[in-house]
Amino acid sequence: MWFRARETDLEMDRPPSPPTPDCAGSGGIDRTVASLNIEHYRRLLSEEQDEAKRRVIHRLLAEEEARLAALDKPPEAPDDER
Repeated sequence: MWFRARETDLEMDRPPSPPTPDCAGSGGIDRTVASLNIEHYRRLLSEEQDEAKRRVIHRLLAEEEARLAALDKPPEAPDDER
């Protein structure tokens, strides 16, 4: 299931807080959106014949692939090694 109730809301017998996605805070939503966009752009490329539109789709695809790669890259360590 995509959403789960917060345990504190259930324990305190009050209406639940707005649901939070299971992947919240991990960049999971951003990864999912990027992956779905990439899939969509690839499908558009397979169907589109107009070269001007294909160039735009190629650019959008490259941007989304770069976005996904950046999300998958581990965070850099701070430069506090002095």
